Amino acid sequence: MKNALTLIWSLGLLAVSSAAIAQPLQHCRFDKSFLMTTSSKNDGKPSKINQTVTNIYNLNNLQSQERIGTAIVKTTNIGLNSATTGPNALYEQTSTLLFKDGTIVTLGMNDFDAEAYKYQFERAIVGGTGKYSGITGSFVVTTEGNGQFKIVSHATIPCHQ
Repeated sequence: MKNALTLIWSLGLLAVSSAAIAQPLQHCRFDKSFLMTTSSKNDGKPSKINQTVTNIYNLNNLQSQERIGTAIVKTTNIGLNSATTGPNALYEQTSTLLFKDGTIVTLGMNDFDAEAYKYQFERAIVGGTGKYSGITGSFVVTTEGNGQFKIVSHATIPCHQ
């Protein structure tokens, strides 16, 4: 009898766990846009090879201009001049976007040579915490001038019911 109950319990556990695995995680569109503006804490210009420069930006609601968070952007000159068409090196950038309900982390590369530099680039979203846990996708960043960058998401986050 004990073996029969163990077998029934095991089969039930297997059925429940198989059903849970079969259910795909649902994602909802994440349609947020931000305006990143230069903060007074900026020192701003990457220079030496393998040197990392950290810039702090304010994140503002695109429509209301209300401050909604902070962006910490780290730019590292990785010294790969031969990988680009011009005289300047490639730079690796990581960004942590801090909001009151969680964080979003991005990663990407930039080539600041005049012939290669684009005023629009894409950053992969590599993770998030809090409300943004499970986020997937990317941000398209457009240089607006005067230390401002428009950030538009192409991302989804797990739906919270």
